Amino acid sequence: MTHSVREELVRTRLVAVIRAATPAAAEGAARAVVRGGIRLVEVTFTVPDAPSVMRALADCGAVVGAGTVLTAAEAHA
Repeated sequence: MTHSVREELVRTRLVAVIRAATPAAAEGAARAVVRGGIRLVEVTFTVPDAPSVMRALADCGAVVGAGTVLTAAEAHA
């Protein structure tokens, strides 16, 4: 965990966990929480095409992590 991530976690004590039926819904929800001031966002691998959602969020000020990682392939994505 980098220093800035740790500081953000201590400051907000909050990580938004995003689960959705579609990539578009997941990205929309994540962007909404970031606009609301929550920068730490976890996208679960139950979201279809989760890696593309995580990449799309990289430009909106979110610090993005992966959740519900169940396979080695998911860990490498």
